[in-house]
Amino acid sequence: MNAHAITFDASARDWNEALPIGNGFLGAMVHGGTIHEHLQINEDSLWSGGPMDRANPDARANIAQIRELLDEGKTGQAHALAERTMFPLTADMRHYESLGDVWFDLANTDGEISGYRRGLNIDDALGSMQCNVGSQPMNVECFASNPDNVIAYRMEYPAASKGRRGTEFAVRLSRQDTANGLAGRCDGITALDSNTIRLWGHNGGADGISYELVVRVVADKGTCRTAGAQVIVRGAHRVTVLIAGRTTYRSQDPLQWCKRTLDAAEE
Repeated sequence: MNAHAITFDASARDWNEALPIGNGFLGAMVHGGTIHEHLQINEDSLWSGGPMDRANPDARANIAQIRELLDEGKTGQAHALAERTMFPLTADMRHYESLGDVWFDLANTDGEISGYRRGLNIDDALGSMQCNVGSQPMNVECFASNPDNVIAYRMEYPAASKGRRGTEFAVRLSRQDTANGLAGRCDGITALDSNTIRLWGHNGGADGISYELVVRVVADKGTCRTAGAQVIVRGAHRVTVLIAGRTTYRSQDPLQWCKRTLDAAEE
């Protein structure tokens, strides 16, 4: 770690202690867990519904009278007229929502965790974690790529190349309320192939926003298979998890966009 870094000697106890990475529209809060790693994912165009026109149609016709009342010191009357003619017709605007959550459930946790350290290099926008699981070291790096439009999270077990067993873990998706831990809504979670899983949904009726969260797992010298809507990794020396997210605010077909983006990033 250099001087411009945020560091911790334990995993995040809550969202506020997670470390942020992002590329301008796609971001993650990385918790740094050693048993259950958690990445909370945001895509900045995901709202509870589609576009709204909240403008009061009577605003233009009444602005001059409101100004006159203010000039005359009749602030109470000005406020009452502004409240009727200038305030939005609907009380609430759309609400921003989290895209989803990526979880890694690690199997190699039968040894004591020691030497734990995680941090965020501010200069390079690179997150990292190092620890020992028993006598086996584990190194993690993660970042959000703007040119490639993905979040990349890599786990490496250096001792595996010397005959030690590689990593074993499952990758799964959810969409939860980070404020109270309740399960969030989505339309479905499924596997697309042996190393790719998908979470999707639609918000706000016919004019609303559809969203996709797609995760690709790339294992080095190991195997990937799906069980239900999870990717199971066994015996890998190094694993790279690529995360893409998109909404219909930006793409007509967000699923195809995510698949093309992940194909390019994996290549």
